[in-house]
Amino acid sequence: ISISSATPKRILESAFDPAKQPDDKELGDAMKLLGRIHKGIYHLQVQQQRDRHRLALHSAMNEKNYNNAFYGSVIETAIFVLVMMIQVYFIRRWFVSKTSSGSAAKKRAP
Repeated sequence: ISISSATPKRILESAFDPAKQPDDKELGDAMKLLGRIHKGIYHLQVQQQRDRHRLALHSAMNEKNYNNAFYGSVIETAIFVLVMMIQVYFIRRWFVSKTSSGSAAKKRAP
């Protein structure tokens, strides 16, 4: 009997029927099959642990990158607002000085 003939259904049927008790070869084949299943499950568990670890690392890296981008954009916006305020101040001062010097020149020229 090959491993493919040692199906769980056949083993289960033979367990309840005393006339169909499996022989040592069938039991050996069933044990090999169970060993292969156990090995496959173990490999799935190891892969799942690796994937969980990788997911945790990627989540932490994404969180760090998001925070860096967020704080960088906040600082950049603050710098832009500061530069805009300085420009408004100097342009306003420039217009005030032009207006006051122009009105003073008109008063002097009779």
